[in-house]
Amino acid sequence: MDMRALRSLMAVTFCVLVLAGGACRSGPEDSTITASVKSKLAADTTVPATTINVDTKDGAVTLTGTVDNAAAKTKAETIAKGTEGVKSVTNNITVRAASTTTAPPAPTAPVGDANDTAIKNAIMANLTKEGVTGVTVDVASGVATLKGSATRENMQKALKAANEAKPQAKQVMNQITVK
Repeated sequence: MDMRALRSLMAVTFCVLVLAGGACRSGPEDSTITASVKSKLAADTTVPATTINVDTKDGAVTLTGTVDNAAAKTKAETIAKGTEGVKSVTNNITVRAASTTTAPPAPTAPVGDANDTAIKNAIMANLTKEGVTGVTVDVASGVATLKGSATRENMQKALKAANEAKPQAKQVMNQITVK
């Protein structure tokens, strides 16, 4: 074989390897994966797709946002995992705290004026510990009412602070306005 034929053969071999290497990609582009996951979320009526953000890096999908219940959070993760090209899913979606009345277990101590003060002080201490401002607490006959205005995150913290207070209120009423 002469030199010219050898060079031509090498050039063709090189081109075939370059084309084959391009075709052997590991999967779809991250932007394609993100668009596909968003599309599947939007098509599912049980998932509020407009409140969920999808980010993809090297096939690893991260879900963020807020949904109304744990079932929607789980469904969003299942949809993402079932999307072509997804290698892993990190589900950072938060579930909204119920904006209606939350009824914790019955208090262990009798409810009355002295206990109302103890409940209020415990809730206020928990609010301070959580860094929640702009929320006030009224307690009457063992029922704690949270009032004021706060971000959604701080409202969730306030509800948690009230429900975890010791002594416990027999009921927590949420009248916090979300800003």
